Amino acid sequence: MAVASAERDILADLKWGMTYDEIKAIYPLVYNNYLSEEDSNTYWLKLEEPYLKGKEVVNGRILLYMKGNKLYRITADFTDGTDLVIQSEAAGKLKYIGENLYWGASYAQVSRFYKLKYKEHDSTKNSSVYYLTLPKQDFNGEKLKSQQILVYFWNDQLYKIVAEKQNGGMLVLQDDFLLKKAAAQGALNEERNTHNEAVAKMNAAIAAETVTDKKQLVGLIPDLYWGESINDIVKDFAVKYTERYYGENALIYELDLENQYEKKDKAYNNFIKTFQHNTAKIYLYLWHNQLYKIKLIYSGETEQILTNEKLAERAALDGEAYKLGGGDLLKRTYREVYADAVNDKLYMYWGQPFKELSEIYELRWGIVWHTIYIFSVSLSDVYEKGSPYLVVMFSNEQLYKIMLCFDENIEDREQGHAYYEIMQEVLTEKFGKPDIYKNDILMWQSKTVSVDKKEETFLKIYLDESIRRTAHSLADEAEWAKEK
Repeated sequence: MAVASAERDILADLKWGMTYDEIKAIYPLVYNNYLSEEDSNTYWLKLEEPYLKGKEVVNGRILLYMKGNKLYRITADFTDGTDLVIQSEAAGKLKYIGENLYWGASYAQVSRFYKLKYKEHDSTKNSSVYYLTLPKQDFNGEKLKSQQILVYFWNDQLYKIVAEKQNGGMLVLQDDFLLKKAAAQGALNEERNTHNEAVAKMNAAIAAETVTDKKQLVGLIPDLYWGESINDIVKDFAVKYTERYYGENALIYELDLENQYEKKDKAYNNFIKTFQHNTAKIYLYLWHNQLYKIKLIYSGETEQILTNEKLAERAALDGEAYKLGGGDLLKRTYREVYADAVNDKLYMYWGQPFKELSEIYELRWGIVWHTIYIFSVSLSDVYEKGSPYLVVMFSNEQLYKIMLCFDENIEDREQGHAYYEIMQEVLTEKFGKPDIYKNDILMWQSKTVSVDKKEETFLKIYLDESIRRTAHSLADEAEWAKEK
């Protein structure tokens, strides 16, 4: 592998030390990956002409390495099977091993010179192990028993080589920095496996539970009970959504003590008056849309925390997946839009955060663009052929448009006509008179949430396609569920 240093220009417009923004202003860049050993980011640069130094470049692109947002290395793969690595003298030397290998080399870079055959996954280091066939039985100054050695990649970076010596014993070469990283990742994977086993057991326990209508009242706050959904809570209390808390996979709401409802209930009014004077904040924590924790912060910063032990355990287990940076979440269920609509519990409002709505109702087949998101919502858990459905749109993660849709080409759509009329009535009462988007599609839109009109116009073709496909996708999904 040729390795060269150069103080001169690499391409006509590239110089060592150039920043990402400076290069981006000249050439289009596509992010590739992060190299932990060198603490650098790599980017693909597409050449105007697929040639460099008189040779044709594979796919007409080269790889730029940037550390501290400064260009220090360029690599190129040529169609004749050779490659070139050019780097600034200030970048130091590669950790070269020999035989066209160096620590941190990717699978693709190694496989250009050697035939690699997959052996196994080493879970203790979260690494992939391959057989590598050498051209002869010599490596790193040692005579080997065979031409086959083992190479280990972590995060697509070569960090370890193992070979059997001809006279017995093992040749083990490794990069200590990458080995440490691989070992840490392996330990994390073991934690994730343990977590996933706990999630599977908890899911089984939840599935075996007997559903009961019995309510367990919180006690301190009138008319509030453990496991209560936000759909029910807002019937009795004015609340404000504050944030998504990933530590316990929960949504947090604050009781709006200054704007509570007027009731004739004495206990309720006494509670509001007392805590308006003595409490700075009251926060409600909901996991899977079930109240499991309440935090009261009294004036003077004194805290009191109330929890439901069973639900709190589940929230903590879910939160562990986020703390581990991966892992299974507990199986969840969502509210049914139609059931909430007919029971006066539909919880949608203009400006509603995407993170909140997506925790309450299942959003499907999304289009996520720069500032606008588009998602479909079934009215019920089990889709009925011919039923209407909703399309919801978010601007900067705030709900600003709702569409009530029918697919006019689907058969037997008359059976969903009653659903359509009820949803139209509920949404009209909640959001006002709708506009007609097109045949059998009614549209409600916020007048207060700002929208990028240029982006919305651009996305119209995707919106129409999403509307066209949704009913058919829902119907197919229902058929697959029956087959299972």
